[in-house]
Amino acid sequence: MEDTEAAPAVNTASRVDVLGAWKANGLTVGAEYFTADNFTKAAVTTPVTDKADGYSVFGSYDIGDSGYSLFARYGAAKPSKDVAPSERDKYYNAGFAWKSNDNIIWALAYKADKLDNGANETKTDEVGVWAQVKF
Repeated sequence: MEDTEAAPAVNTASRVDVLGAWKANGLTVGAEYFTADNFTKAAVTTPVTDKADGYSVFGSYDIGDSGYSLFARYGAAKPSKDVAPSERDKYYNAGFAWKSNDNIIWALAYKADKLDNGANETKTDEVGVWAQVKF
């Protein structure tokens, strides 16, 4: 019960994303930057506004016409510049993908995330198989 008629939510959040990528001969490389202002970190009826920004770089390489590819991504963000200014988030992944048919792409990947607020550090690591299904 965060947004009610008795206390309507007021949201003045804004976000800007800039993405650039280049693709040629099976290689794709790119970078992205974002900045967000006045987004809410608390309940909608008692907002605490904050700012965030971050970037990522990514790439992939299609191995000829084999249906196989390699990919990787790295990202870093300051997810709470006003409320928790020492907080930093770093994320990366890398993997191998293969196309089993025109509608399914599989990926075996490693993903890692590290959130550090200056006092505590939370790390997650994942290895798994993911699928993208087109229908």
